[in-house]
Amino acid sequence: MHTTGEKEYILQSLNCDCKDALSLIVVPDKNETNPTKVWAIELVEPSHIVGDQSNDNLLTDENGNLIKGVLIYSVQSDKGSGENPIVIYPKKDYAKGVAYGVGDTFEHPDAPMKVTVDKSENAGYYQITVKMKNP
Repeated sequence: MHTTGEKEYILQSLNCDCKDALSLIVVPDKNETNPTKVWAIELVEPSHIVGDQSNDNLLTDENGNLIKGVLIYSVQSDKGSGENPIVIYPKKDYAKGVAYGVGDTFEHPDAPMKVTVDKSENAGYYQITVKMKNP
């Protein structure tokens, strides 16, 4: 992952046979030499949790369909599992879901980057632009 400037990426679904595409982008937090926190950008995918418990209800609409789009979250390695080490950053209009769709932009004061969802194709990929903030 680049840590300066602006770059376009293509995110693919795990089921997509797209060339030159990524399934996950990881951005180090502001302390990039030894980060305890990273930011992740990926497509919403169904989880593969065995058993009766699943968090898919957070990523489905009122009809139980998987919400499509880009998911942005942070992972903090110095927090234990009971301390909420993973934080999902929903789009501002949370009523329309947590995933970012075409035309949506993620920008948060704590994040080292700005993410814009530029376009999507039914083939299972999204084109995004990641612009790093100046330190």
